[in-house]
Amino acid sequence: MTLGPDTTICLGGMATLCPTVSGGTAPYNYIWDGAPDVECLVTAVIGDHDLIVTDINGCSSELEVQNVAQYVPLTAFASDDVTICPGDNVILAGEADGEGPSGYVFEWTNDVDGTILTGPVHTANPTVNTTYILTVSAGCENTATTTVTVDMFPIPNIDIDADRREGCEDLDVQFTSMMDATLIELIQWDFGDGAIATGEAPAHVYKDPGCFDVEVRITTVDGCRNNAILDDYICVWQMPEAAFMYNPAEPDIFSPTVEFTNLSEDGSAYEWYFGDGGFSTNINPDHTYPDVGNQRYLVELVAESVDGCRDTTYQYLTIDEVVLYYVPNAFTPNEDPFNQTFGPVFVPGFVPRDFHFVIYNRWGEMVWESYDPSARWDGTYGDVFVEDGVYVWQVIYRENKSDKKHEDFGHITVIK
Repeated sequence: MTLGPDTTICLGGMATLCPTVSGGTAPYNYIWDGAPDVECLVTAVIGDHDLIVTDINGCSSELEVQNVAQYVPLTAFASDDVTICPGDNVILAGEADGEGPSGYVFEWTNDVDGTILTGPVHTANPTVNTTYILTVSAGCENTATTTVTVDMFPIPNIDIDADRREGCEDLDVQFTSMMDATLIELIQWDFGDGAIATGEAPAHVYKDPGCFDVEVRITTVDGCRNNAILDDYICVWQMPEAAFMYNPAEPDIFSPTVEFTNLSEDGSAYEWYFGDGGFSTNINPDHTYPDVGNQRYLVELVAESVDGCRDTTYQYLTIDEVVLYYVPNAFTPNEDPFNQTFGPVFVPGFVPRDFHFVIYNRWGEMVWESYDPSARWDGTYGDVFVEDGVYVWQVIYRENKSDKKHEDFGHITVIK
């Protein structure tokens, strides 16, 4: 009688020991470990098992021994639990100790989507808190397990506010982070028009019209990053450009009606303030000023766009005085009450204190002069009436408008 070679079983496993018998006379009796039993011993007992076989005649075999051993139970080991930024890579590394009838088989799964990975080492990039379960087997019924927990550092969602989202250029916007400041190391802003800034509450002036995307990037105190692009977050409206001209370019008391030509761009409504209390909403208005010379008026034009943006421009306009005077060509200083004096008649437009009027006889002798524009010659020279004839007059005056000095000559006929 012989037994097979020694055998090894797994934890919780069973060994089946069967002899090979020849000779003697059957049937045979089997004495396992000192007690009658069946031919094949099925046992979970670790150690030596002895067998004696007897035949029907009472003849006995020699004692045979077969050993049953147990594989060292499996133990699984894995990398430490870790906290990462969402989406970062993490190395999952597994090891095992113990024995089995075959080599180690490593199988990873997780509690989020159940994906199975085989092999001892893998790279994962979870975006949420995830527990990875490692199961190690070696051909036995029993396995060994361990876990690796990967937690995520907190990252706030991008959340900002602006004190205004739309308006006219130049648009001054105050941005504010609405995120938990204790979680954030750095906030970077891209305002969409080429300008950037950092900080929790930057201000920015948009100088061009259009709608702009705003991108916000954050770095947390744990070194994690997040970003968001807010499409068309700020919209800036085109400003109109107010401009005008007027005609005549030099209005005066004899032509005080002024035609205004609107040269504005991107305007849809207009307000005119003419400086004398007058007002109009016409595009190209006319306005008549008081016939008072040497008066300066501030004309204001307000242009408003369809979005309500307003631009204002100003121009000064002066209603000029006109230098105009009349000098008679004859007068009759005599006893009747008519046409007894002679002198120039001026309308406003000259400087009275710079007035000088002189009359000469035909020999060039001055017979009368005055510095008073209202004074008149009575036809006498030395309290005696001059002879009839032609005399020369000279007037010197200065303009109010330009300060220009004038000197004019003429003739007067004296007839008595």
